[in-house]
Amino acid sequence: MSAADFFIFRFHNQAEPMKEAMINAGQALQMSAGRKAATILVSCGAALLMAGGGAVFMVFLSILLGLGIKNFMVPSLIGAALGLCMFRYWYNGLIRLMAQSILKTPFNQGMVEMRIDREGVMMITERARWHTQWSGIHKVVAGKQGLNIFLSGIALYVPNDAIEDPAEAIAQTLEEWRVAAS
Repeated sequence: MSAADFFIFRFHNQAEPMKEAMINAGQALQMSAGRKAATILVSCGAALLMAGGGAVFMVFLSILLGLGIKNFMVPSLIGAALGLCMFRYWYNGLIRLMAQSILKTPFNQGMVEMRIDREGVMMITERARWHTQWSGIHKVVAGKQGLNIFLSGIALYVPNDAIEDPAEAIAQTLEEWRVAAS
C-alpha cells in the first residue's frame, strides 16, 4: 500500500474528544421515526420538568425572601430559564461522566493505535485488538476535537493532537473509502 492508502494514529484516550464523538454518534444514529419522536418527547419532557421545577423554586424563593406574591411572572420566567440551563448542564455532565467511566475501563487504558486503510478500521490497545470493515461504519466526520467514526451507536475517535493533516481532509478521504466499500 502507498502512504495515501492508510493512516496510523497513536494517542492516549481523552475525555473531551470521546464525549464529542459520543454525542455526534448518538445524533447520527439512523433511528426510526417512532424512536426519534420518543427520544424528542422524553428530552422535551425532561427539559420542561427542569424548567417547571426552576419556576416553582423561584416563586417559593421570592415568597421566602418576602418579595410578595403580587407578580409571579418574572420569577417564574427566570426560574424556567435557569431550569433549562440546568437541563443543558445536567445533560452535558451526564455525557462527560459516561465518557470518563468508559476511559477507566481496562480496554481504554494506555496507548491506542488506530490503523485505518481501505479495508476498514483497526483499533489496538494494550489489552485488545478490534477491527471493523467499512460496511459496518455509518459515517466519518471531522469534529472540533478530532475525527469521529460512527458505528451503530458506537463512537470511535482520533483526537486532533494525533492528527498531522487537517482532520477535514482525512475525514473526506475516509468517507470516500467507506462509500466505495459499501
